[in-house]
Amino acid sequence: MRRSSGSYELVLSSVVLGFLGYLLDGRLGTRPIFMIVFTILGAIGAGASVYYRYRHQIAELERQTIELRAAARGPLAGNRRVSNDGTASQPLEQRRG
Repeated sequence: MRRSSGSYELVLSSVVLGFLGYLLDGRLGTRPIFMIVFTILGAIGAGASVYYRYRHQIAELERQTIELRAAARGPLAGNRRVSNDGTASQPLEQRRG
């Protein structure tokens, strides 16, 4: 997803729903009640959508950060330690002897 999609969503949802409200007002002769209500509902809905998408992306980035930090510490396999380049060092017993 592109980073600017939230801004398009905020603008277009208000404009499209406002226009639909305008058409409905024209049909029912109630200008500008539905246009105002639909525009406000479009802005609220788009704002909520952007907010929850942002929260989801932040949670995903935090999960990835935790995984990367755990991987950077290097897993211990018995008494072997895996180095940053992915190769395992010799067991401690073999290095001492």
